[in-house]
Amino acid sequence: MAFGYFVVGGALSVLFFGLVWGVGVEVLFGLCGYDASVMAVSVVFESYSLLCLMMLFICSAIVLPFVFHYMGGYRGGVILYLLILVFIFVMAGLMVSNNILATLLGWEYLGLVSYLLILFLGTLSSVRASLVTLVASRFGDVSLFVVLCLFGGFYNEMGGLWFSVCVLLVVLTKSACFPFTSWLLEAMRAPTPVSCLVHSSTLVAAGVWFCVRYGNLFSGGVKAVLLLCAVLTIILTALSALYFVDLKKLVALSTCNNISWCLLCYCLGDTFLCTMFLVTHGVSKCLLFMSVGDLMSSSGGSQGSKGVYLCRYTGVYSCLVHLVLLCSLCGLPFMGVFITKHVLASYSASAGSGFLYFLVCSGVVLSFAYSYRFAFLLLDLVGGLSLGILCGFSIYGFMGVVPLVINYVGSYCLCGFEESVSVFWGVVFLFFYIHLLGFLVGAVFYLYAFRGLGLWGFIVGGCEVFVGLMYSLYAILCDLCYFSFYRWEVGVTEGLSKWFEVWGRSICFLITLGCVLVGVLWSVGLLYLLWF
Repeated sequence: MAFGYFVVGGALSVLFFGLVWGVGVEVLFGLCGYDASVMAVSVVFESYSLLCLMMLFICSAIVLPFVFHYMGGYRGGVILYLLILVFIFVMAGLMVSNNILATLLGWEYLGLVSYLLILFLGTLSSVRASLVTLVASRFGDVSLFVVLCLFGGFYNEMGGLWFSVCVLLVVLTKSACFPFTSWLLEAMRAPTPVSCLVHSSTLVAAGVWFCVRYGNLFSGGVKAVLLLCAVLTIILTALSALYFVDLKKLVALSTCNNISWCLLCYCLGDTFLCTMFLVTHGVSKCLLFMSVGDLMSSSGGSQGSKGVYLCRYTGVYSCLVHLVLLCSLCGLPFMGVFITKHVLASYSASAGSGFLYFLVCSGVVLSFAYSYRFAFLLLDLVGGLSLGILCGFSIYGFMGVVPLVINYVGSYCLCGFEESVSVFWGVVFLFFYIHLLGFLVGAVFYLYAFRGLGLWGFIVGGCEVFVGLMYSLYAILCDLCYFSFYRWEVGVTEGLSKWFEVWGRSICFLITLGCVLVGVLWSVGLLYLLWF
């Protein structure tokens, strides 16, 4: 069943991609009786949309059969399957949208479906995670609505401060960039098939897709701030991944890191390189998430590296699959994202900015470091469970070749990239030393625990503090709601009655005495006036 789903889904994706590649088709749908030129939902089929759709269809063909493998005989598996199907359709509609109105519709439904997917298990932790994700995503949703108002005809304003801030928030929130990184870690409370598709390769890709689709909305200042946030996310998530032992959160941090690399490619001006990086990462990360999730399900649901039935017990082939996927994600030579990172390093070297080149190289070193540490955790010789329920997913046979095929496609599409011989050999030798340094750093952080820096790593560079403050504010607001149940009129009436019982008679006596005195004085004065 899994093999058939994969073959059919992959064949349909390749067929759809091959038939329409290079042919742009745009369709307009009028809304509410208006003419299509006045108010319309526009969809387009062109190269970038089809690349993203290809990634979505391949990941969907992998995840859909994995749902029943993961859920087993649990009857809720059908509901989860249907929710994932709805998410796929909404995501596909978003990827082919071509105007702000259509994008806003897809964006809203995407947030709703992802909220339901995180809330699926119904536990207290999943409720908290869904609320955190919902609040974080609403920043981007409201910002996109403001962009529609400013750009879509109400004010017809572009380039202003509020417009730039809103465009930036749309990308940062959905891409889980600094300072909105923690919502993706909270979203790991969802079932593993949801994390495979939604939180590893598709939902977080919406921010990068927005950059590619609406690049004309990004001014130079917005790109500069986005570049800074992407670099900060790359460094902070890589440092945090050197401390985490939760396998799902490690993969989530890797997702934040790689999505920020895509944004870095876009900010440096290469849209196609950004898209290729996104597609390569999406498919590889979906496969890695599925393989790690299968290990966790074999261990009774444990997510910690010390409580997982490690892949070294399942045979050499399983270890090889995990190593290939990790090497594809970090960019080992001629595997996975190696081509895109190589071209990105060449761009930064040719740009003449030494500081930017240093940041790119530092990010690559840290990427290798946490990838090697992740591999060491999966191949731990002294940790992990020695007993588990082994029920391997049949899709494993394709995991080793998919990143290699994507690397070949990427090298074919980038064959027109020209690079000087001196820059090429300089980048080659630099990548060799970066690999070596990353291996050493990963081994050191695996063998030794730096307790003094562990707290900052566990809170993801301070982003978890932001989530904690927002959650505390939400709890305070919930407590304040209880004041609405207090009967204020009853309390006021009871207080007045008690006060009247104590002081009422005395006050009434004084009031009566005062009235009598006023009456007597008034009578005396009136008689005096009449007498004289």
